[in-house]
Amino acid sequence: RDFVFEVFSELASPTEIILRIDDLQHNQQYTDRFNRPLTVLPGANTFRVPLTEVRDAPQGREMDMRHIAKFMVFTVDPPAPLSLLLNGFRLE
Repeated sequence: RDFVFEVFSELASPTEIILRIDDLQHNQQYTDRFNRPLTVLPGANTFRVPLTEVRDAPQGREMDMRHIAKFMVFTVDPPAPLSLLLNGFRLE
C-alpha cells in the first residue's frame, strides 16, 4: 500500500529532497511521472507515500505499477554541500 523509507539528517535546519518514480512508459516529461518534494528535518525522518498516489501521478494515464523503471531521491541547488543517510526503502 505504501512506499516507505527513512532519511537521517545531521543538518541544523530542514532541507528539501525530491522523490521521483518512473515506469517503463515514461515519456521524459515532468508531468508523466511521480514527483514529490519532501522536507527532511534534523534527525530521523520516515517518509510514507501511498502507492495510489504514485499510480495516479502521470497526467492523463496511470503509472504501470508492475513495470517501475526507476526511482530517484535528489535535491536541487542545495545552498551548501550536504550529507543525508537514506535507508530502509520498502513496500508496506
